[in-house]
Amino acid sequence: EVVTDLRQAMDLEFTYEGGSSKGMTRRMTPMGIVRNPDGDFIQGICHIDRIAKRFYLSRMKDAQAVTRPT
Repeated sequence: EVVTDLRQAMDLEFTYEGGSSKGMTRRMTPMGIVRNPDGDFIQGICHIDRIAKRFYLSRMKDAQAVTRPT
């Protein structure tokens, strides 16, 4: 599902169970998926911090695609 959302140029909204703000709902503009031996992650722009971050797929809960603002 997440890969399809990336291809359709959608933002993702999800609860992230990692980082300094565990359990916080976040929105991000994905830039790509990275395969990693420590766990696959999505690199993207966090709308809260307004910087590029990596979000591990295993720590993302309740992810939903949302339309990007125009």
